[in-house]
Amino acid sequence: AEAWKELKVEAGNMKIQMPGEPQRFSQVVDTEVGKVEAVFYLCELNEGTRVFAIAYNDYPAEAIENGNAETMLNGVRDGNMKPHAGTVIEERKISIDGHPGRDYTFKGKLNGDGDPIHGHVRLFLVGARLYQLIIFEQPDAPAPAEDHAKFMDSFARLNK
Repeated sequence: AEAWKELKVEAGNMKIQMPGEPQRFSQVVDTEVGKVEAVFYLCELNEGTRVFAIAYNDYPAEAIENGNAETMLNGVRDGNMKPHAGTVIEERKISIDGHPGRDYTFKGKLNGDGDPIHGHVRLFLVGARLYQLIIFEQPDAPAPAEDHAKFMDSFARLNK
């Protein structure tokens, strides 16, 4: 296993501890409020059976002005479940610096019909920016609980 490293992304206004050197990619994602570009930083471990990722995207300002943060977070959670035919196991409301968020675990299938996966996700909606902290793992090869905590709890915004 690689050593944990701090990932600091000025453009994303964030930092987090990652279990290795992440790969960066972006993709345009269809959302209920239109297409948005999401930026991902991803570490695959344990021969690809475990993934740690962080993503961020900005929604159009009018979508945030007209929307409800709780409704948007529910929509993101539900949208995240679809490609994995996922079921939420446990969920709780959280916040960061007074901004709303969600922490949930789920079970599903890789790409909806592949190998079983478990996931742990944290979402934060800060103004028009959505942050997603994601861990995917095969149920028979889970990451140690302290790795989950180290990753999830190390997330911070650079400028609050």
